[in-house]
Amino acid sequence: MLRFAFLSLAGMAALCCVAYTQNVAVSGSSATFAPVIENSVGEPIKLVLTGTALRTRYFLNIYAMGSYLQQGVRVRTPEELAAVDAIKQIHLVMERDLDGDTVASAISSSVRSNYPAPAFDKEVRLMTSKLQTVSVRQGDKLLLTHVPQKGFYAHLNGKTQVFIDNPDFSKAIWDIYLGRVNLGNTIKVGLVSRL
Repeated sequence: MLRFAFLSLAGMAALCCVAYTQNVAVSGSSATFAPVIENSVGEPIKLVLTGTALRTRYFLNIYAMGSYLQQGVRVRTPEELAAVDAIKQIHLVMERDLDGDTVASAISSSVRSNYPAPAFDKEVRLMTSKLQTVSVRQGDKLLLTHVPQKGFYAHLNGKTQVFIDNPDFSKAIWDIYLGRVNLGNTIKVGLVSRL
């Protein structure tokens, strides 16, 4: 069963991150990411930065990104990172304003690059219908989280959340960046550059 979930600020504390040590800069962006964060999905868990990248289109910065994986979990390749069933996150920091339709369309077409319909029809429909209702602004943060055996969460600025209770959908999202058809080799390599 698929469902929406909305978080209050108090509820967001359950997925709040605490940074450790000096941040890692993203080349070409002012965004930085902590090398280790603490995430609470049930119990506090440390996540380590696997890499960073910058999404550009037509020579414009769209968003900076940092990829995190549960500390102690070993992966060696982008494909292993996309497939691993451990707590992992992708943090997106918007570099420009985008309307909800643009964001929803980009997610849908990117998922469909690796998973043609009817694969994940309900999940894509749920995610895009929620994203169409919000606009993102420069500096906004979109947090994508995989929780093993539970599902996929997307949080925008700690306020808007969509939960998809199909853990397999997380791989479809990670494959946007790390899969066979992805948003570019620079992103794919960058997100695993610290493995």
